[in-house]
Amino acid sequence: MFFLWLGLFIGFLVLSLNSDSPELFIIALGAFIGSTVSLIPALDQNFLIQLIIVFSSILLSFVFFRKKLKKIFRGSEFREDFFEFSGRTAKVIETLSPKIKGRVEIAGTTWFAISLDEEFQPGDTVQVLEKEGLNLIVGRIQKEVEWKS
Repeated sequence: MFFLWLGLFIGFLVLSLNSDSPELFIIALGAFIGSTVSLIPALDQNFLIQLIIVFSSILLSFVFFRKKLKKIFRGSEFREDFFEFSGRTAKVIETLSPKIKGRVEIAGTTWFAISLDEEFQPGDTVQVLEKEGLNLIVGRIQKEVEWKS
């Protein structure tokens, strides 16, 4: 039984490190405990008791260590910056108004945009007020913000 538990431990350990998953790491620890328990002479042939010990240790680990391990295994999180375009100017390339979504060019790419209060024609320069999902909310230029790319 030792080699079965050891194989499970190595397999789950590799999976947890490749996926940044604290849950898989906890299961790997449970398998490690199983391999350790299988070395105890009185329990080496009793697979049922080994399973009970492994599942109990996994359950207790989930209860007590999961939150702590999440901090260690935290992968890179994507956080959208809703203000990344705020204050920048954009060039209108398709007519847009409060009722009609148009397109603007900013930072070398085009974005869908909508105006808060007036209509803008292609060639007009507008100021980005905010970003809402994949759309920019634009308006008349109030104050130009210097931007470093």
